[in-house]
Order: sequence, then C-alpha cells, then structure tokens
Amino acid sequence: MARNAVDMLVLAAAGVHESGKVTFTAEDLVVAVWKMFPETFSLRGYVDGQSKPLYPDSNRVYMEIMGTKPIRKRGYLAKTGEKTYRLTDAGQSRAKEIQGYSTIRSSARAPDNRSLPRNQEAILDRLSRCSAVSKFSAGQQEQITFFDACVFWGISPRSNAKELWEHLARTRDTLSQAEIAYAGSGKVKVVLRMLELHELLCTRFEPEIKMIEKRKDERK
Repeated sequence: MARNAVDMLVLAAAGVHESGKVTFTAEDLVVAVWKMFPETFSLRGYVDGQSKPLYPDSNRVYMEIMGTKPIRKRGYLAKTGEKTYRLTDAGQSRAKEIQGYSTIRSSARAPDNRSLPRNQEAILDRLSRCSAVSKFSAGQQEQITFFDACVFWGISPRSNAKELWEHLARTRDTLSQAEIAYAGSGKVKVVLRMLELHELLCTRFEPEIKMIEKRKDERK
C-alpha cells in the first residue's frame, strides 16, 4: 500500500519499467502515476459530470522528481538524459516492498513468524535507542538537532556524500523490511513511527544534507 507520493511514483515507475520501457520520459511517468493514483495526481478543478478527474497534474510530478527530491535522493529514480529517467535497482526493490506490504495488509490470515535478519534487528535496536526517537515520541520534535539526526542515521556531520547515502539507504531499507516483517503485530507501530521520523529528518535537515552531498570526493 503506497502511503506517500514517493511510493506512488515508485509503483508507477515500476509499472512503466515492467511494460518494457527501461528508460522512460517524465511524461510517461505523469500518465502512469495519474492512472494509478488519480486522487493524488489529478489537476484540481477539472472533473467530468461524475466528478471523475480529467487531467493529470504534470507539475506535481515534475516537482517530485526534480533534483534532490526524495525519490531521487533515496536512489529510487535516476536521470538518464533530458527529462528521461530509469528505475534503479533500489527503486525496483522498494516497489516490491510496497507491493509485499499491501499483500500482507490485505490478507485475512493471522501473522506468521516472519522476522528480520540478525543484522537488521541490530540496526533496528540501535535506532530505537536514539535520542531523536525519544524526543519524537515525547512530542519534542523541535528539540531534535542535526547531531541527533546524524546519530540516528549512523553518520557524523563530517561524513562524505557516499557515507551519507549508504547510511540513509540502510536506515530506510531496514525500517521498510521491519514494516513488512512486523505487519499485524504491536511492533509495527514503533517501526512506522521511526519511518515518519526518518522522513521528517530528511526534510528538516535538507540544507545540512546538501552540504554533505558536496563532499563527493572525500574519503572514498
């Protein structure tokens, strides 16, 4: 089940990819995501007599896939040319995760004994003990510092771009896998809270993230 615009775009891009277009245009993605999620990607104010959306909001899609927006920042979508893109391996994995979670949620059977690999359990345990999580859970979001965010991601303010994206991807992947593994149990609420925190930190500290991105040639 797609929870946000990024996941919706990933699913749409996966659909285009599976249709045979390994490289596709921004317009291909506009049409695909509108057909899948018209309630989110339709042009407001343009509906037919049955209140059915008539046109896609192309600007919304363009804004979501530009520069350092989340779908590119997380490595799900890569630019291959002027207004042309491809779904990366990480994007394909994320699409499978979303689809897998949707299947689990829609199933009526009781949860089985799914579990995380030991290394991901260790990462999850470390995340749960971070000060950023404690402050977020206590409703003290404004008191979360960039240093708190760095500890949560397992980096330092002086990390380079490669380290940053490796750790951001590892954090996001671990939480996504945990969301699937713990679906239907009490643990999933904690995981969803940390996923929400991760998104918040990426947005709030975007200027600091951009500064680290500039260190592409350091300590490779």
